[in-house]
Amino acid sequence: QKASEVADRILEVTPVQVSAVSKYSSANSDDSSESKLLKELKLLREEVKELPRSRIFSRNRFNSRNRGKSPKPAASNLCWYHNKFATKARKCIQPCSFQENLNGRE
Repeated sequence: QKASEVADRILEVTPVQVSAVSKYSSANSDDSSESKLLKELKLLREEVKELPRSRIFSRNRFNSRNRGKSPKPAASNLCWYHNKFATKARKCIQPCSFQENLNGRE
């Protein structure tokens, strides 16, 4: 009860404060800001429309450049599998000069 009396007394002594916020702007600045935003939005939409085409084009170029060709024997007369995987090769293409066949695999 004493706390409420103190609170009441504080409210009696403290002047009431009113805070107000107002926006100052002219109609022209609002219109120009809105116009700028609309122009930017339009440009962004056009850029987004172009994205899928450029990504597909770039992905196809990337894939075709890195797509491997059929395995070719190396200059050392090893088949592609033994040239790449050595003793871990699971296949062999003749003619191949690889000698070690410990796993019984061809």
